Amino acid sequence: MGLELALKFKIRHIEIFGNAELVIKQMTTEYEVRYEGLAMYHDLAQRLFECFPDASITHVPRKDNAIADAFRNKGKT
Repeated sequence: MGLELALKFKIRHIEIFGNAELVIKQMTTEYEVRYEGLAMYHDLAQRLFECFPDASITHVPRKDNAIADAFRNKGKT
């Protein structure tokens, strides 16, 4: 997981941007995790996220994130 790697390298400041609105809002506690199968992953991500004293998490709509969209579509024909 990326957060584990960031901790390993003693990174203190982290900015997370994602286009999955549901996941971002679950991480910011605006939404609760209802699917039991994902709860353990959310809990782990939440615990790791809290290890960063200077951290932020932001939703970026897919339409506003051309670079991520290009990676997602790379190789698709």
